[in-house]
Amino acid sequence: MIEWIKNFFNEYQRSIIITIIIGLVAAILLIFLHIVTHQARLKAANKRASSVALLLKKILTYFIILVIILAILGVWGFNITALLWGLGIIAIIIGISAHKLIHDILSGIVIIFGNYYEVDDIVEIKGFKGKVIAIRTRSTHLLNQQGELKIFAHGEVSEVINYSRHYSLASCSITVNHNTPIDEMIAILQERLPLLVDSFPQIVEGPNVIGMTDLTQTGIVITITAKTLSEQQSEVERAIKRVVLEVILEKGYHLSQDEVPPHDER
Repeated sequence: MIEWIKNFFNEYQRSIIITIIIGLVAAILLIFLHIVTHQARLKAANKRASSVALLLKKILTYFIILVIILAILGVWGFNITALLWGLGIIAIIIGISAHKLIHDILSGIVIIFGNYYEVDDIVEIKGFKGKVIAIRTRSTHLLNQQGELKIFAHGEVSEVINYSRHYSLASCSITVNHNTPIDEMIAILQERLPLLVDSFPQIVEGPNVIGMTDLTQTGIVITITAKTLSEQQSEVERAIKRVVLEVILEKGYHLSQDEVPPHDER
């Protein structure tokens, strides 16, 4: 056995050495690719750039492995031209039989480079609204507020509603009676509402007291708005209403009859 190994090494010494060198070069390239893409993802300005870096890493990894395999086979005397023709035929057969797989992968590339959505975006696909928690090679994973996970193959994603590309508007309108000192109430609200920013980091701008926005037979309408992160306006609206209520109770202001809930007559 030892003699056979010696003879084999002596006969194929050049091929063995070249194969080892190719293997070392391949290992260095793959390690370098991993380091570069990892650093690129850490420094990425947004999640889209991170997704693109990850996708390019996968594509380049497969390409390097394929080239290394072909190079090693060429060193050992295999006919590379015939192998390439064979791989081409195999690729055609796989392409025909795995049409959906290829369609999903290509659609995923279009989604990432087209910037349809990113991880953490709130989107709606085929009537399902949720947060993008992962973008895989073939599929996108959405998680809604009820904790339901929905997985969409990229080939199924024909229309997308992205709720995260623009800020949401929190709006609160309150109607007080005509005897309310409006200027005084507005001044108090302008003093207290900005304090909400410390407790609600989702507030991007405001809250702003727009002032008197309508005058009706039953009272005066005061409107307050705030710009928030996407889909996070509801909690801010509740906080604004709470501050307004505190001011009304503290100062003895009165809501219009339209704002007062009816009493139970029983």
